[in-house]
Amino acid sequence: MGVFDEREKAFETLYSKEQDLEFKILVRRDKLFGLWAAERAGLADDSAKAFALGVIDTEIDTHSVLGKVANDLIAMGHSVSVAELKFKLAEFHELAREQIYQEAGAL
Repeated sequence: MGVFDEREKAFETLYSKEQDLEFKILVRRDKLFGLWAAERAGLADDSAKAFALGVIDTEIDTHSVLGKVANDLIAMGHSVSVAELKFKLAEFHELAREQIYQEAGAL
């Protein structure tokens, strides 16, 4: 294997690891966001976990996650602003990133 082949393989491996970490961050973000929304809706224990799993099962797309949580909270009779949801989602994204990188030993 030549030098360029080795470098290409190393970059592919690094890219794969970064993608894996990014996926884990998004799943953790959605779990934290779902648990926060469940608590805000007054759900606890198994109901809160089920709600959070529903958020995780949503497509890993910020707009889909925001829409699902907003619609669910409104359907349960809780007022919610898009600005607050966006703020909390961003907050949980950073927390999830810190947690995943710490767990991976990347910090």
